[in-house]
Amino acid sequence: CCNLIIRLTLNGMVHADSKVLSPLRPRRFYARRGRLQRHLAHLAVGSLALADFFSPSWGWSGAFRRRAGVLSFGLLSSAASAEEVDRGLLDVAARSPWADELGPFRSGFFDSRKEPIIRWKPLGAAIDLLGDSIRYPSWLLGSWKVQYKKQDVRLPQGWQILSPTMPGIGMASILRLPNVGAEPLVNWRFTPRDSSSQPDWASMLPDILEAFYTEATSISISRQPDLGWTMNYTSPTPLKKVPTARMVTLKWLAAETWQDPSGNEFSSAEWVRQVDESSAPIVYEYKVLTSLRANGTEVTGLMRIAAFLQPIDDGFIEANDRAVAVYDYALNLFPVGK
Repeated sequence: CCNLIIRLTLNGMVHADSKVLSPLRPRRFYARRGRLQRHLAHLAVGSLALADFFSPSWGWSGAFRRRAGVLSFGLLSSAASAEEVDRGLLDVAARSPWADELGPFRSGFFDSRKEPIIRWKPLGAAIDLLGDSIRYPSWLLGSWKVQYKKQDVRLPQGWQILSPTMPGIGMASILRLPNVGAEPLVNWRFTPRDSSSQPDWASMLPDILEAFYTEATSISISRQPDLGWTMNYTSPTPLKKVPTARMVTLKWLAAETWQDPSGNEFSSAEWVRQVDESSAPIVYEYKVLTSLRANGTEVTGLMRIAAFLQPIDDGFIEANDRAVAVYDYALNLFPVGK
C-alpha cells in the first residue's frame, strides 16, 4: 500500500511540474502548482517513513517508530513553507553572523535554491555553563506570555539517519522544545543585568517543560556551577503511564549574540548539551538559533533548533558534523497583563 502511495505521489509530482497547460482546466488550477509540489514532496517523504514504520525488519523500538513516524509524516506534511514565515524576521536573520544557518529551506520539490547547512563546529565564544553570560536586549525585561507556533520540521539528511537518541525524538530530549509539534502558551521572564537583560532560567525551564509536556510535573531546579542546571521532574511511562522520576542536566557550551544598531532587532546562537541522568546517561546536543524583533510593546520571533548525533549513533560519521533535524517555531511575545 505504501509503495503504491509513493508511486502515485511521484507521478503526481511529474504531472504537477508539467509546463503544458491543458485547455480543459482553468489557469487558476496551475497557479497553485507550487503549493501542490510542496505537499506532494512532503507526502513522498512521509510515505517512505510510513513504509518502514510498518516494516517488521526495522529493529528500533515501537515507541521510537511511532515518534519518528510523527516527525517524518505528520509534521512534514503539514509544515508551513519557509516562504510563509515573517519576512522581516528572516531579514533580521540575514544580517546576523550566522545568517547562512538561518536561511530558508526549499519550499518545494523542484525548488533549486541552496539549503542552509547547520554545523556543530566551530563553537562560538565560550561562556559559563549556566548561560548567565548571555545578554538579551533591555526591551525584554519583565514577564511575557509567549505563543509558540510550529513553522517547519526538516530532516536535511533524510529520515534513514535518525537515531533513537536524537534530540527531539524523545519527549523532553530538548528542554527548550520538550514536545516537537505542540503549540503552547509559555511564560518567559527576563531580569536586569547591567544595561541589558538575562533569562530567568529557574522559572522559564520548568514553565516550558510543563507547557509543552502537559503530563510532566517539575519537582525542582537548581544551579550547579560545575554541571549547569539540574532539573528533577516526573513523567509517565509510555505504556502504563506510571509517573517516573527523571533528572536532567543542562549546560551551555558556547553562545553568541548580535543586535542591530537600531536596537530593535536581536539574534543569538547557543550551543547546548543536555544529559538525561535518569538511568544510563544519554547525551543530547543541539543548537538554538533565535531572532527577535521589537514592535512597540509586542515582540515577534523565530526560533530554529538544530539536532545533532553523538559518536555512539550509527550515522554519526555519515552526518559529518551537520544537523540531522531542524525544528522551526514562530514566537509571539506579549507583556503579561496586556
